Amino acid sequence: MMMISKRFKATPLAACIVLGLAASTPAMAQVFQAGDLVISVYGNGDGSGVVGDNQASPIVLDDVTTSGSFVDGLTLPQASFIDAEGVANSVISGEYGSSSEGSLQLSGDGKSLTIMGYGVNAAAFNSATANATNAYGTQALAQTVSLLGGTYTPVSRVVADVTADGTVNTSTALYGVFNTNNPRSVTTQDGSTFYIAGQGVKGDTTQGVFVAQRGASTATAINTSTDARTATIVNGQLYVSTDSKQTGVTGTSKGSANIAVYGSTLPTGTTTPTVLAGISNAVTIAGNGNGLASGKVNLSPENFFFANSTTLYVADGGIPKQGGTGDGGLQKWSLLNGTWQLDYTISAGLNLVANTASAGTTGLIGLTGKVVGGQVELFATNATINDLDPTALYGVTDSLTATTAANGEAFTTLMAAQANTVIRGVAFAPTVSPVPETEGISLAAMGLGALALAARRRKQRAA
Repeated sequence: MMMISKRFKATPLAACIVLGLAASTPAMAQVFQAGDLVISVYGNGDGSGVVGDNQASPIVLDDVTTSGSFVDGLTLPQASFIDAEGVANSVISGEYGSSSEGSLQLSGDGKSLTIMGYGVNAAAFNSATANATNAYGTQALAQTVSLLGGTYTPVSRVVADVTADGTVNTSTALYGVFNTNNPRSVTTQDGSTFYIAGQGVKGDTTQGVFVAQRGASTATAINTSTDARTATIVNGQLYVSTDSKQTGVTGTSKGSANIAVYGSTLPTGTTTPTVLAGISNAVTIAGNGNGLASGKVNLSPENFFFANSTTLYVADGGIPKQGGTGDGGLQKWSLLNGTWQLDYTISAGLNLVANTASAGTTGLIGLTGKVVGGQVELFATNATINDLDPTALYGVTDSLTATTAANGEAFTTLMAAQANTVIRGVAFAPTVSPVPETEGISLAAMGLGALALAARRRKQRAA
């Protein structure tokens, strides 16, 4: 595995890494501090230069406090390398402006962060694709092929697994998944097996949810019936959000905007997901604080957070693929008699615009949280209409037991993206030791398994 130099703190060793000459590096100080947040930043986050919409960019992971102060950061490898175990690791880049990439997930054991990207050097790709006639066949990174043996140069979809000290493993570089489209998210229990979610060509077998072993170049399909968004492991079970016009998931009718669970244990092959009852396609609301009147809204779930076995927070993008009116913001759902019901949506402070507007924020995409006593501290990133509309990191605190929003409950802007960058994912920093779990209520009787999440409060570091 490899340590990547801290952001803006280049060293002679870091220069060797950039050139792809370093085989391994010695241990370095911890980059991500326990209790802090980590955000994924695309664009000119590392100071290497401005890139355009849909071009390749380095992926930067920044450690920030829960009040939004920058602490440290690293840039994921822009050159392939051989790690200390003699394993080949890939370069990894992201598509600047892609509104569906960059999701960050904390591993089930709490020891690492995962994110997906593409197996190309950003500057080299942008140079090679300066015109439409090039070996990749496109100027947009997400539109590159991942299938081997075709006309154009294939680009692998790469998993980055990053530990608290900045050690990065990118040995899992996959072909044959998410062809000409976005790798959206990846999750793992302990860094040995990865569950990935994304989009391919509509109706093909490269979209959906897959499982891959660490260091693999191919993945095993779990469900290719529809494209997928966020994959997360909760108490040993795989949950995935989707927002698609396509059908094929048990429990859906028209389209498939939902959150579903893939069995009572982590799947190893083809698995039919079970939609969480009530969180599917559309709901009827009685006004949500977004300026919407009572009536039907279509869902567009992105990231989500289980506060406990009966309380779920969902970052809704507000731009449903099924069209129509969205419910962008932070939705709070409660499990009642086996069915999830929407209690309320928090959107004040986000300055939302209608999804028919020409620009602006329509909802949320990134989300993480923790329970502190009877309060839930939540952190989110915004979803926008245009690829390069301004993005930010937001925070809000909600009462765990509330079923109606408190008066004046609103998001606070913790950090705005710097010029020529966008903020995409957010997660709590990994720890050196596993994150202990608190006792929770089992849903095994309903076939959904235990959903209790860690509720231990970590001491916040001063901003």
